[in-house]
Amino acid sequence: KMWEETATEDVMNLDGFTPTHRSNRSSLFDCPVPKSNNSEVTVLKCSPYENSGLFAYGGNSHVTIKMKKEIDDGLEFPDVMELYVGSRVNCIGWDGTRDYRDSVRLAVGSGDKKLNFFVHSSTEEKQELIGTHKNYINDVLILNHNNNTILGSVSDDQTCKLFNVETQSLLAEIKLNSPGMSLISNEFNPDQVLIGEKNGTLSFVDLRNFETISTFRSTNYPLLEADWCQSKPEYIGCVSGGDWFVWQLSPGYIPHLQHGTTNTPRAKVFKWCNKSAYPMFATAGNGEEVSILTRVNTPYTYRTRSHHIESLSWFQNESCFIATGGKNIDYCLISV
Repeated sequence: KMWEETATEDVMNLDGFTPTHRSNRSSLFDCPVPKSNNSEVTVLKCSPYENSGLFAYGGNSHVTIKMKKEIDDGLEFPDVMELYVGSRVNCIGWDGTRDYRDSVRLAVGSGDKKLNFFVHSSTEEKQELIGTHKNYINDVLILNHNNNTILGSVSDDQTCKLFNVETQSLLAEIKLNSPGMSLISNEFNPDQVLIGEKNGTLSFVDLRNFETISTFRSTNYPLLEADWCQSKPEYIGCVSGGDWFVWQLSPGYIPHLQHGTTNTPRAKVFKWCNKSAYPMFATAGNGEEVSILTRVNTPYTYRTRSHHIESLSWFQNESCFIATGGKNIDYCLISV
């Protein structure tokens, strides 16, 4: 099924990122979720593989991987595989260092405070327990550093942990000042990760010595999600205390900060789009709408079928995203 875009009134006009009125049609499709497992969609994550169409979503005990496929009258989303986790899925991280046609590898942080690593290929299927936390796991990532596969995670136990997947050993445990909410890497800065903390702090950490390089702080809290723009790594941002914050980083210059109020109450989602030629991000929260903000005058607001949006992810190098608030997954193609 396809819905029309919902037009909204202008809400701000800052020198920079500007949400404005938009009234043309958009492509918003329903991605069916099986009702038989009686499981809500807790999180979703698009794969880092360009043009693969793959994405994963988690529920009460499983991770399901689907593929976006074009058909004559629109799109379909067939299942590719299902992975049994055994506990509520909190977060998902894809391994983008391998060709997905050879093997699918991803990490899952679950409600039993465990970090599991899954490998699925034509010759191998395995699940490995890599580590644990003492409290809720909020984000997980997989990256390659010095030819080692690293699994990283942040948690409500106020730590960031980094593991070597091959040896299943703990490389570092970084103490935080508040719960860790987001952990992001960027291929253009392979020696660094960005940590977002609930107290509004964003920190760059050097993977060579696990020391903090630089720190930024939003004026509001709680920070609920942060992100690092993959296509333009000089941009980082977050939603914190109902507002969005964006920093433009330039070597030798004071970081340029912009912020504004989100269109949605208690916004908890902040995600950069990596397709756009200019910085563009989405925010969402306790409401039906997803707001797309950009530095040029072509932003959008979309209405989903969810009364609140828990998770959103952009397809790699595509101007489309998926979003969920529980039972439904909506796919949205935007014009940029």
